[in-house]
Amino acid sequence: MGLTAADVPDSVLIGLRHRVGDQRCCVTTRDHYHHGSLRESALEIARDIVITRGHDALAMRDLAQCIGVTPAALYRHFSNRGDLLMALAEEGHQFLLRDLQATFADASSPREGLEVAMFSFLAFCEHKPGLFRMMYDDEVIGASDAELRLPSLAKTYRLLFRQFQRALPEAKPRQVRLRMIAMWSTLFGFATIRAQRSLMSYMRGTLKPAVIERAVVAAALGFPPRSS
Repeated sequence: MGLTAADVPDSVLIGLRHRVGDQRCCVTTRDHYHHGSLRESALEIARDIVITRGHDALAMRDLAQCIGVTPAALYRHFSNRGDLLMALAEEGHQFLLRDLQATFADASSPREGLEVAMFSFLAFCEHKPGLFRMMYDDEVIGASDAELRLPSLAKTYRLLFRQFQRALPEAKPRQVRLRMIAMWSTLFGFATIRAQRSLMSYMRGTLKPAVIERAVVAAALGFPPRSS
């Protein structure tokens, strides 16, 4: 199949698109807020900040000022910054889950579905690096209530588990779990390395990005790499 990120449907890269660029968010956000929609407005603007400047730039007091409300009003919807980040992360996982469901439904085989899904995930990480970092940051994923607050992440795991079982019908559940741990370690590691720009030129040599991606996906799935 030889897919790369460039072959992934645009829907994979959409993620909630409102942008504020490098400007202060309050330049554009006051017009978005309407009485009774504070939570939605806060999530929208917070998402913009995470996408454009990273989640380290997100502060509750600044966000309230951007929206045009008091911090107390914002705290009625989110108990703290971690609560806000958790809500944003769950939105991101909902998006990835829906994309995964659509990918598997359209695939001609379990293996093809898994391969397309891996390229789609890498495309998401490449085009939304701020959102990717936030969703898997220790402040979110390491929270004591993360399993409860991120139900879409658990649903994604279960969906992937079933797809791996279809692709590897002879494998026992323990073997599938081990394969999935290896898959996630490979994909997450590569996505993180690429986002941090720590894949040095002497490591890449003359290898093209598409060739590297194909090798990473092949390693993640445990299937033989395609010729390039």
